[in-house]
Amino acid sequence: MIVMYAGQIVEYGDGDAAEIFTVPKHPYTKGLISSIPSMEQSADILPTIKGTVPSLDEMPSGCRFVDRCPFAKVICSKRKPPKIIADHEVHCWMYGQEEWKEGKSLA
Repeated sequence: MIVMYAGQIVEYGDGDAAEIFTVPKHPYTKGLISSIPSMEQSADILPTIKGTVPSLDEMPSGCRFVDRCPFAKVICSKRKPPKIIADHEVHCWMYGQEEWKEGKSLA
């Protein structure tokens, strides 16, 4: 299973697709899964991901999800995130990168 955002892979699981649904890593994947309606619970309003998808001619130079991510830091806006293996593949600075841990928040 592959999760893409603005034309780039943000999360990939080569095994059971349920792993990404049960243990999502990327903030975009987490946002998508939280917006799935539950058959057991009634909801008047579903959770949404803030902001809008960037235009094709104005993609950020770093992570393409940076303007919508609640965890974004300066490194996210400057450099494309590396591929990290944390149960499955995720492209996000939050996982195992000192640059993110020590970086300043954009919020």
